[in-house]
Amino acid sequence: VGSWTAPRGGLLARAFESWSFGRLAAAWIRSMPDRPDVVYVNAWPILAQRLTVNAARSVGARAVLHVQDAYPEALLPKLPAL
Repeated sequence: VGSWTAPRGGLLARAFESWSFGRLAAAWIRSMPDRPDVVYVNAWPILAQRLTVNAARSVGARAVLHVQDAYPEALLPKLPAL
């Protein structure tokens, strides 16, 4: 899908990138003329995953969610210093 990609990192940019991908993937799933039986979801955690799984469920498809590591250590450097 032609989703928006963040040219640089950053928590908000990555969140928007995830939302953009999830929104477009969900729209694509819902627009398929032949409904899928299963949707394999390999997307950035939380936003894209949730939107894609919800779309799969809305068309009666099962969703297989690819579990990715979500360590707090990967998130902490992206937060602003206090």
